[in-house]
Amino acid sequence: CSMRTWTNETSATRHGLVVRHLDIRACCRAEAMRARNHRGSRLPRLQWKEGEAVEKPRILQEEIPPAPPAPASTPPALLPSREATMDSPLFAWERLLVEDGSPTEDVAALRDIISNFLQSNNPSSRLPLGPNEEFARALTDVESLGDSAIPIDHPSLRDGQLIDRWGMPWFFHQESSGNVSTRSAGPDRELFTDDDITR
Repeated sequence: CSMRTWTNETSATRHGLVVRHLDIRACCRAEAMRARNHRGSRLPRLQWKEGEAVEKPRILQEEIPPAPPAPASTPPALLPSREATMDSPLFAWERLLVEDGSPTEDVAALRDIISNFLQSNNPSSRLPLGPNEEFARALTDVESLGDSAIPIDHPSLRDGQLIDRWGMPWFFHQESSGNVSTRSAGPDRELFTDDDITR
């Protein structure tokens, strides 16, 4: 045991024996506590001498490589334009991302498709739409929209999202059960800037 016990031979009386016995128990108890703390922390015991400078422990961290830059969005292939006829009128999705169209016309076409979806479903049983992916699923639902649904091979669909002619996801905000605002990030590909196209 590393603790010193009381061994004053000049006071070797019955009181001394009792004190020596108590010191030995305290010594063993202290050693057990140190051993338990050492096992719990799994750290080596540090030896320090008086007068030595104590160096603060340094935490070594692995260098994390910087994340690669996000790939630039690729504009989708645009649809060839088609003339409407009496026998074959244009669907709204056929006016979305067409070669001779414009971003403003894209917004109008997309809003027409959204309006068709909202009118074809009972508002009381229809769940509110939130993220872009939910709008993409709803506007490609043939059960609800029939031929007015966006075909799954349409260039406005990419990775389960609806994208604009710059390859960026559309931003939707359902303001009420019958009104959804639609926003394109525009040429700078950043939302809520001056060149956004919205309606």
